[in-house]
Amino acid sequence: MPLSVLFVCSQNICRSVVAHTVFDYLKAKTALDTMVCSAGIWAMPDKVYYDPMMQLVAERRGYQLCKSQPTPLQTLDPVNFDYVLIFERLHFEPVKEWMGEHGRPELLTKYSKYFYNTEITVPPPMESDNLSSYMQILDLIEDSCLGLYEFIVRKDEI
Repeated sequence: MPLSVLFVCSQNICRSVVAHTVFDYLKAKTALDTMVCSAGIWAMPDKVYYDPMMQLVAERRGYQLCKSQPTPLQTLDPVNFDYVLIFERLHFEPVKEWMGEHGRPELLTKYSKYFYNTEITVPPPMESDNLSSYMQILDLIEDSCLGLYEFIVRKDEI
């Protein structure tokens, strides 16, 4: 059975979608058998939308975000996921509550080589045109996803 990874952010329109895309890109380059999903704690499934600045930054780096409806975390079963990754400590309690006895979420940057345990937060709406903030978010996500990927591969080899 393949390993499964779930990325969880607030609304499933920015960080979790990008992490999902980056991890899919990494696993597509190898034979890693992993299911990847993303969800939002407060996602609104009737709204197909991505943060426009994040989409622009991702596309400039060669990532194509697929248009799909945001997935509310509550619609998923925690038993189906080996790794549940969050982006900021604020999300720990609601995700832990959702997981129940099925484990604890981890901060994605736990796997980062350069940004260990750094929170990945989105700039406030007033700063939404700040391209460099979004580029830093993508840097953090890429580094953390690569570290997670390498961790899973090493664990799989043992």
